[in-house]
Amino acid sequence: SDPIFDKFYGVCSRSCFDDVFIHRYPSVFNPKRSPNGRFLLLPGSDGLDPDSVTSTGTWLADLTEGGSFIQLLPRAVAATWNPQSDQITYVSQDTLYTLNVLSLAEPVSLFTQAKLNRHAIWSPDGKWIAVKAVGQPYPATTIYFVVPTNGDPARQIAERSGPNRGTAWSHDSQYLI
Repeated sequence: SDPIFDKFYGVCSRSCFDDVFIHRYPSVFNPKRSPNGRFLLLPGSDGLDPDSVTSTGTWLADLTEGGSFIQLLPRAVAATWNPQSDQITYVSQDTLYTLNVLSLAEPVSLFTQAKLNRHAIWSPDGKWIAVKAVGQPYPATTIYFVVPTNGDPARQIAERSGPNRGTAWSHDSQYLI
């Protein structure tokens, strides 16, 4: 274990990282650099397990000279950056949120749906967030939504049977792949 990362990821033996965090939450565990390179988002790995009592939270490191570390959220979340590097989006308890990292205002709830997947993705133009939900019967159906970032209602765009696959935006924000 490395003392620098113990604050964010807890004190853990090598086997703990191999067996639990790296394999179970690879996209959540990794720090995420903002598109403009100014910030580093550090999601703690504990707290992702619903049975976990403690959490190191989600932290923001400002990488500019004289930068700082601040705790954005008390729980670890799988957040992604908007293209302008001033907001993140994440899912917590079946609700999609955005959080402005510059003003540190309260998180804004955009959409609630049962069984939302924790991975939400901003469109390249920053106008939409794609998110999925697992339908019934579990895990036979995945329901795809696009949520406007201006507060308008979300739209269900597809419902697919079979395994839950990855999601990506086309470069022009016109298609969800």
